[in-house]
Amino acid sequence: KVLTSLGQGIESWLRSGDTRYLDELREQLEIWSQADALSEMIPDVHKYWGLNWGYADVHTPIREVLVASLTAYHLLKSEKALNQTEDALIYGWLGRRMADSVMGPTDGVGPGLENLMPPGNHEETRKALVYGLWGVISNDSVYFQAAIKQFYITLDHARADGSHGWEVRKGTTGSKRSTRGLKKMNQVLNFVTIIAEIAANQGYDLYSIQNKRGVNFHKMVEFLVEASTNKNLMTSYNDSSIQDTRFLRGRKGSINLAWAEAYVRRFPNRPVSEKLAGLLANVFGIKAQPVVGGGATCIYRDIKSA
Repeated sequence: KVLTSLGQGIESWLRSGDTRYLDELREQLEIWSQADALSEMIPDVHKYWGLNWGYADVHTPIREVLVASLTAYHLLKSEKALNQTEDALIYGWLGRRMADSVMGPTDGVGPGLENLMPPGNHEETRKALVYGLWGVISNDSVYFQAAIKQFYITLDHARADGSHGWEVRKGTTGSKRSTRGLKKMNQVLNFVTIIAEIAANQGYDLYSIQNKRGVNFHKMVEFLVEASTNKNLMTSYNDSSIQDTRFLRGRKGSINLAWAEAYVRRFPNRPVSEKLAGLLANVFGIKAQPVVGGGATCIYRDIKSA
């Protein structure tokens, strides 16, 4: 609920320019900062909740809070809505939580990691988005480069047709990628699109970079849209007729087309953008996207006419 309130506060300010929404955002971040929120974590998620996940990263919830908090903090800074004391308090809390959220060598943050190339899957790119935001806000090139590195790794996973080699594959047990592959690739695009937008604001064009197979990010987008909307598409690693494509309908949570708002706005004249715009037009509640900033994806849409 608090994540949603941060997103709604950002959206409300974008729509109206009413400074009371900035006051509410500042108040929430101050409350968390003063309490040093999220400083204690449950060490064993499996045992505590009785869950049997294939993996459990207890820092994932922290990162979701951080994405929304960093977005809100940057807005407050940009609008000069923080005094020096408030700024130092919130920035200090964000810095401590960022330090806590670094999970070790596979994140690509820290010394001695030059030879590590973790897969650009939905979990690694989730981490990378937080690093990219913090890298820009804190002017820390190590964090910023960690995010850029994951974009390159993600692109390196793309096959010649644009499919993600790690996420889109056959498998009926464990990860069940035969039915969940497109959904997971969509999650990856959620994160790396915002990373590309962050980079673009710093003067770097990640969208045009090609991997060794000549594939760029646009090709990945084209594959996902085609594979998700054409049930007749079948390859040795994907059968679209059995894939779960509920993310096209804007299910609230971490699985939806939030990334497409940013992509369509930046590339309105690409043929695939026309298809995406059509899908977005039929979706209600697309802004409910906690993993990329709560309601902050509205930054990328024409909210005056929405």
